[in-house]
Amino acid sequence: MSIKPDDLLHAAHDLNRLRQPLVSDEVCARTMANRMYYAAYLATRTALEIRVLSDYQLKHSLTKFTAALHLSDAGYVLENVGRLAGRIPPIRRR
Repeated sequence: MSIKPDDLLHAAHDLNRLRQPLVSDEVCARTMANRMYYAAYLATRTALEIRVLSDYQLKHSLTKFTAALHLSDAGYVLENVGRLAGRIPPIRRR
């Protein structure tokens, strides 16, 4: 992966620090949301990348020990997603 999740998160923070948005507040906010989403998505995917090994790379062996190492990553994501979801405003359906 050429870009890291932290890079995307820093880009969102940099956009938030702009006193005068490059185009408009809405364009800036949408770009920030996009960068935040992909930062979280890529970080989560990397933490749980073992799924690709278990489902698609059947020629490689996978031990229970290796899977157990990733169990705490999955638990951490699940424990914290509820707390974070409460901070995100609901999106109205069109």
